[in-house]
Amino acid sequence: MPAAGKRRAPTAGIAVAQLYEDWSSPVRGSLKFRDAAEAGMRGSVYAAGSRRDIKQKLGLVELDHPDVWASPVDALTQPVIFGVYEELVARRGLSQARSAIAWLSVMFSWGRKRGKFTFLLNQGQNPCKELGMSPPPPRIRFGTRAEINALIAAADKLGWPEIGDMIVLGVWTGQRQADRLQMVDKGTLAGRRVFRQAKTGAIVAVMESPELTNRLKASAERRRAAEIVNPRVILDETSWQPYPDDGDRYRKRFAQVRTEAGKSTPSLIGKGKQDVQPFFEADLRDTSVTWQALAGATVPEIVAITGHTLESATRILKHYLAKHPEMADAAIAKMIEWYDGDGETEIGL
Repeated sequence: MPAAGKRRAPTAGIAVAQLYEDWSSPVRGSLKFRDAAEAGMRGSVYAAGSRRDIKQKLGLVELDHPDVWASPVDALTQPVIFGVYEELVARRGLSQARSAIAWLSVMFSWGRKRGKFTFLLNQGQNPCKELGMSPPPPRIRFGTRAEINALIAAADKLGWPEIGDMIVLGVWTGQRQADRLQMVDKGTLAGRRVFRQAKTGAIVAVMESPELTNRLKASAERRRAAEIVNPRVILDETSWQPYPDDGDRYRKRFAQVRTEAGKSTPSLIGKGKQDVQPFFEADLRDTSVTWQALAGATVPEIVAITGHTLESATRILKHYLAKHPEMADAAIAKMIEWYDGDGETEIGL
């Protein structure tokens, strides 16, 4: 541990390890770990993916810093936590370190509100706060038409057409993975395809693209042939049951689909081009935002479809489109059209 992280003698009180057990308990812990229906907090509990991430990231603290994990929370100071952060960066990378400290901070905040400790040696302040952690570099990745087509073809080839449907849904609705897995088809209304989220009850209504129409028709035909009636848009067609909520089965299949697609389109697995990053399932949502922007959609139009906030959509476009040649071409084309139309530069004339 760096000199800045030198620890004082531990004080009495609840240890970090016990705090984690208390916080994450589905019975006595934070409401965010409760069953959504039981807690009456639909849409306000941690999703299965978040719970896995919490366990994995805090597991790094337990593994790399067992003395901190066993220490009373009241014995921890900001210099101690900063030392943990710096060593996690060196061993695990910036992204993992930031996430671990962020979850540690959330857990500490919950424990403080429950009166389990007072941050005695840190002047009553959460020692995870204001560490000045370095921001992660932006991940700039969206799918090309060739990549998306390769993924869909690979899913169909492997006998998982519903994975292809998920890919099309991701691009043409911009919805999150968990929401797509839980979508219920409510039919069409005023020329729009209407979906309802099975868990949250949120309604998504989008004008149906030909690509999405064709996938939904093919899915309906497969279900008719198998005599399956189910309102869910996505079913595991090997069992005709919904994919488990933890997402593990779907993620593993998508990974296999990407590997298969990578044989013909190596950029999907981060090969074949200089500095290209592998394509992840979460990139489908950003692909939707990017394609809509390239087609000329405004930020308010995009967020009306995808559910992003204005800030998050703008951030995506800043990273993805700032150097995109089509955007630069469009800007100059609009300027030429304005100029050729005797556009005026004087205010009030």
